[in-house]
Amino acid sequence: MGIGTAMLNAALLLEKYDVFDSQKSYLSVDVKHETSAATSRPLNLNKYLAFTYFKMALSHHDTRDEAMLKLGDFYYYGMEPL
Repeated sequence: MGIGTAMLNAALLLEKYDVFDSQKSYLSVDVKHETSAATSRPLNLNKYLAFTYFKMALSHHDTRDEAMLKLGDFYYYGMEPL
């Protein structure tokens, strides 16, 4: 269930700071860190988790507006989570 404000705050922290080292984190051990031809960028675990938490914050009415704005920024500026 979760609290929308907590999810939004976690997403904002993950987006702003490098909480996890995407190359050495145990959360991404099984992910290949090669750049694909489509994105030409390696996996950024922080952006991926921020994107996920923003999507989860959409389901709460008190955080829906800000989460939708940040997800729009992800798509507009091309910050694909994968």
